[in-house]
Amino acid sequence: WYQRRVRATKPDTAAPSLDITCVVCGLDFSPEWEKTDFEDKFECYYCFTSKLRKTVREAHTERLKQGFIKVVQKEKEFERQLQNQQREEQLMQQKLAEQQRQQQQQIMEQQQR
Repeated sequence: WYQRRVRATKPDTAAPSLDITCVVCGLDFSPEWEKTDFEDKFECYYCFTSKLRKTVREAHTERLKQGFIKVVQKEKEFERQLQNQQREEQLMQQKLAEQQRQQQQQIMEQQQR
């Protein structure tokens, strides 16, 4: 990382002695220069830090997005489980009501005999 950075020690003589221009904005003076992946190409400090901030922001946004997606998936799963439980409870209540009706019918039939 340090090998990619060129630091200008004297602001007055930095640009002329280094003869560097930023490949992004064309600026010919910067307190620090960041060497790009291309041969002998440099970015000024502002462009490099802007790109770095943008990259960090995008990564952070992606992590938030993935986290949000997981929460939504878990919420949907929880809702499905809740619906299944409610259906099971309704079925049990229906079965109990049917059993009670059958018992009442048996009692009535026994009383009529």
